[in-house]
Amino acid sequence: RILCIGDSNTYGLYVESSDAWPAKLQGRLDDELGDGRAQVVSLAFPGSPSSRLAENIHEMMRSFEPDLVIALAGVNDHLYGAFDGTGAPVPLGSRLRAWASRNLRLVRLFLDLTRSAAHPERIENPADRVFRQQIESLPAKSPPERVTALVALYQELGIAVEAGEGERPAIVNGERRADLADLAQQLEGRSAFDATRLVLEYVTQVGIPLREVRFPGTAEYDGTRFVLEPVAVASEVEDSAGIIARNFGFVRDAVEESGARFVLMTYLTSQHFYGPVNRELRQIAQDEELDLIDLEPVGREACETAEACTELFFPDGHPTVAGYDVVAETVWKSPALRGALEGAGTGD
Repeated sequence: RILCIGDSNTYGLYVESSDAWPAKLQGRLDDELGDGRAQVVSLAFPGSPSSRLAENIHEMMRSFEPDLVIALAGVNDHLYGAFDGTGAPVPLGSRLRAWASRNLRLVRLFLDLTRSAAHPERIENPADRVFRQQIESLPAKSPPERVTALVALYQELGIAVEAGEGERPAIVNGERRADLADLAQQLEGRSAFDATRLVLEYVTQVGIPLREVRFPGTAEYDGTRFVLEPVAVASEVEDSAGIIARNFGFVRDAVEESGARFVLMTYLTSQHFYGPVNRELRQIAQDEELDLIDLEPVGREACETAEACTELFFPDGHPTVAGYDVVAETVWKSPALRGALEGAGTGD
């Protein structure tokens, strides 16, 4: 069982969940190994930083009991500010299970034999509602329906909306206003990427920083809650790389204590701010002795021309469907995945 955790680059922003790389990896595993031989579970959220992975990793391991954990995060630690997530209390059950898994081989064998099936379809991820059901569905609505939907969406995101009797609904910030009827017209015929861009640009148009948008980010699975949304750090953080390293080291320790394997990934692109973050992630993998799937060189090789880059990436650097094909294929061929499959008895 493979657990994929991280941010929007694993969640699959702007594409259907079936086109994100975890789902594509599941298809490849089914084709190569047979249905049901290996299972991929994705628990990613747009904007999620490394601290959220550290805070939730013990409950993730208890809930999904993976053999391999693949993590991709780090960009949002710089966008919102990094903070140390290693201080979260470790549940007693997780500590006992980890100790038994490390020290008692018969207990480990029993745990493997009695591991319950995971049901990814039972994961309730609020990102599906906000992005796929609300924002990305806006272009298909009529203009009046879009205005109503926009009012509800912005209110859920914590953005002040004036919609008094006889007034045109608008986002407000002091004396600044952004008319939602105008936005509804602009959304006509737009792609999922453009719809998301316009919805967020309307917030900054009235002077509200994106870091102040409150994305509802508490996912649930069989009664367990995972708080995954971004958190804006109040002050500038000088040692972001050091904090990210501590978070990933903590995640690695929790994964390995449970008898599983941990792998860190870099981002497929080096565009925008992804390049510096990828350099940090490679250094963290070296310093913390983490297994690494380095996607950036693969993306650079595949992106030899401007046309090829356009096919692989949206303008902000998120992968397209074709880009996620490249990610899934790279993960499939990686020594880390092959080793995990052999260790779990599902390899060729």
